[in-house]
Parts: sequence; C-alpha cells; structure tokens
Amino acid sequence: MYLPEGGLVSIVEVSLRTGRMHQIRAHLSDMGHALVGDRLYGTDTGTRWPRLALHSHSLLARCGDELLGVQAPLPEDLRGALAVLVAADRHAVYTVKNWAEL
Repeated sequence: MYLPEGGLVSIVEVSLRTGRMHQIRAHLSDMGHALVGDRLYGTDTGTRWPRLALHSHSLLARCGDELLGVQAPLPEDLRGALAVLVAADRHAVYTVKNWAEL
C-alpha cells in the first residue's frame, strides 16, 4: 500500500500470547517495520499521523473453564486512513476492503 505522499505501508494482523507492554511495537520496529505514528519505536518517515496506527480488534481470555471474547470495530480515524491508501495490487485492494468493514 502507498500513502498519498508516496510512503510505503503494510497492514498486518498480529496474534499475541502474553500481551507484554509494547510487544507489537518493539518487535515490529526491531524487524525494521515500525508502526505508523510510533514516536517511541519508529523513525520520522515524514508521515504526520496524530496517533499510533494500532487497533485491538479482538480479545480472547479464559475465565475458569469458559473462553470469553470481545470484538471492537475499527475507529473512524483508522477507517479514514484506510480510505486514503493507494493499493499496490489486487490483494491490497481486498485487504483494505476487509479491514474497512471491521
């Protein structure tokens, strides 16, 4: 995906087991793929995003013998960010469409 100003970005889905503080941010940054808007672990890419482009879509937790789950829709600001991305290929078009419908 491309930002309107020309920078390249990816949409990724991450599953955690432990949920340690900053786990997603630190690991992606270490791999050279900092999150958009991450002023702690990222680098200044020229993108002026007002917040961390990170969303917790779903959460599962065990409570005794029961598995509880909740889901949260994509916030309007992230939905708007998806709307301005320029898809690099057909797969990217499909990915943006799916995430925008959350």
